[in-house]
Amino acid sequence: MFCSKKDSHSRECCPAAQVIPTNPALRCPWADDLIAADRVPYERYDGLSLDEAMADFKRLGARLNTGNPAAGEQGPKASLGYWKAVGADSAVLSWLYYGLPQPFASKPPRFTWPNSASAFQAAEFVEQTIAKQVAAGNFFAVDPSFAEVIHPLLVDTNGKKPRLCVNMIPTNAYLAAMPFTNETLGKVGEDIFRQDDHLLTADLAQAYYR
Repeated sequence: MFCSKKDSHSRECCPAAQVIPTNPALRCPWADDLIAADRVPYERYDGLSLDEAMADFKRLGARLNTGNPAAGEQGPKASLGYWKAVGADSAVLSWLYYGLPQPFASKPPRFTWPNSASAFQAAEFVEQTIAKQVAAGNFFAVDPSFAEVIHPLLVDTNGKKPRLCVNMIPTNAYLAAMPFTNETLGKVGEDIFRQDDHLLTADLAQAYYR
């Protein structure tokens, strides 16, 4: 365990640390090599028009993403080579491929929480959503003995369409505190963007499950 001198928190609880799975079965040699490779400098695209920069980015991204074992999946790790091409650092790349672990301050007790009334009222929607996520590889079945905490399901209908949610409050209470600064563009925009930069926005479908 290492400690951050800045915030005096353990290395394993650092929200900015690179993720390195300790279980060899969870490691991907292709991803590890890409993450460890030199960072692509932003200056690579300086002086290029938008069309030229996009063409160069796509060529580099396609080359770096060659051999990605997750290329056929849904989610950001399927395009890790393109994230590398856009200049993401090793920590960000590790989060995209391996996920961001949430360490426990103490282990929660084994317990099963009942689903909310909204989940029972929309039972057909819940079953269809779970089946869809299993088919997409976002959910997978496990033996009952594997489960430590079974969280309650609920269906949110406040938006335009129903959304299946998992109430993680029972487990979140046992997570180690991981303070972070919400650095909005209004606060740090001048350090990120330059005059005449082009900005892109993206809406990731089903981001809740990614």
